[in-house]
Amino acid sequence: MVYMSEVPHDLILGETYTSKEILYFIGYNDVIVLCEETSMFTERSADKYFVLNIYETFVHRNDHGKSYNVPLKKKKVYVINKVR
Repeated sequence: MVYMSEVPHDLILGETYTSKEILYFIGYNDVIVLCEETSMFTERSADKYFVLNIYETFVHRNDHGKSYNVPLKKKKVYVINKVR
């Protein structure tokens, strides 16, 4: 069970978050998170992540090679790195 108090409403540039916080943030917000070092975020991981950049931009994508999805609004895109 996830308590809403555990879900970040936003990620702040320059701040550090746990894997669990990132997982909940993605699950409860309409955002995109980019991270080169991690393919999956889990609740039990001890890893921490640093917010490198935040963009608010149109996200253009292809729907499995079948069609071009035209973005209707801008979406927040977060770029994070694992803290070593």
